[in-house]
Amino acid sequence: MINDTFTKGVICGISGALVQNILAFVAKLLGLTDTLYIDVAYAVLFNLTFKGILPVIASFLGHLIIDSFWGVIFAFLIKYTSSKFYIFKGIVFGCSIWFLIRVIITKIFKLPVLAKNCPKTALFFLFGAAMFGLTIALVLKFLDDKKSHVNNQLK
Repeated sequence: MINDTFTKGVICGISGALVQNILAFVAKLLGLTDTLYIDVAYAVLFNLTFKGILPVIASFLGHLIIDSFWGVIFAFLIKYTSSKFYIFKGIVFGCSIWFLIRVIITKIFKLPVLAKNCPKTALFFLFGAAMFGLTIALVLKFLDDKKSHVNNQLK
C-alpha cells in the first residue's frame, strides 16, 4: 500500500515510459517510425555523438526520469482535482505533454531529432503520448483502488 502521492506518481511515470519504449521498439521494427524515445533523450542530453552502450543507458534513464516527473505532476493533479475520469484525464494529459515537448524541442531548442520528423513519426509520438497518459491513469487508479481496498479492510 502506497500512501505517498509523489511515490505513486514516480511509479506511474516509470510505467508509462516503459510502455512508450516498448511501443517505440515494436514500431521501429515494423517500420512505423525511425525515431525512438531514447533518441529524443539522447539529443537533449548530448551535443556530440558517442559510441557504446553508456549513452544509450543514460538516454533511457533520462527518459524514465522525465516521465517520472510527468507522472508526479499527474498524480498531484488528480489528488487536487478529482479522481473522476482517470482515463480521459490521463489521455488528455499525455497528448498535452506531446504538444508541449514538440513545441519546446522544435521551436525553442531547435533540436533536429524532432524538427525534421515526418507527419507519420509525429503521429506515432502522439499515439505514444496517449498511451503514456492511459498507462499513468490506469496505474494511478490501480494504486488508489488498492489503497482504498486496504483502508476498507482495516475498518
